[in-house]
Amino acid sequence: MKIELYSIERVRTGKWDIEVTRAEDAITYRHEVREPVELRGFVETYYELPAEELALKILDHYLHAVAVKVTDWNYNGIYLIVEKEDE
Repeated sequence: MKIELYSIERVRTGKWDIEVTRAEDAITYRHEVREPVELRGFVETYYELPAEELALKILDHYLHAVAVKVTDWNYNGIYLIVEKEDE
């Protein structure tokens, strides 16, 4: 049997609400309730990018990200989901 484990991190900025789904190791992963400090720092570094570019940057460079959802801060405009293709 194959078990796939994913975690979700969310950050809210003045511009975007971002949700990142990350692949986790089913054997070593231990859940802990905490602020997603690393994701917030990553998003702040690339804050000025358009939503599509920010999502792709997260997907390509952030801690085993497999999917990224970006919405504008009031859920009125952009709704973007980017996922990695199966390798």
